[in-house]
Amino acid sequence: MTSHPLVSIIMPTFNSERFLKDTLEGILQQTYVNWELLITDDGSTDNTIKIIKDYQAFEKRIHLFTLSENSGAAVARNNSISKSNGSFIAFCDSDDTWNEDKLEKQIGFMLDNNLNFSYSYF
Repeated sequence: MTSHPLVSIIMPTFNSERFLKDTLEGILQQTYVNWELLITDDGSTDNTIKIIKDYQAFEKRIHLFTLSENSGAAVARNNSISKSNGSFIAFCDSDDTWNEDKLEKQIGFMLDNNLNFSYSYF
């Protein structure tokens, strides 16, 4: 793959402390490195925001936004999308895990086949 367009990873969070570290580690281990992670927290009352800020301290591609009241995952996703800069958008829920080559394979496939959209269900 010769081109490496920016991918905006969109993640809503709400009381996600249980799985969030595994999810963030999966993103950090991606072999495709031209990404930004836009997280909108939907009013968490647990340690979700602290975990994200801990990761932000060493990873500048992570951006955190917060909603003043719980509004639902769709509102949180749309908030992050409105702030994204990527040529592609990838959705990742805060309890998902990705294989380390997920973005590389998916973006490569889309570029090689001149596709604007692709999806996977696992």
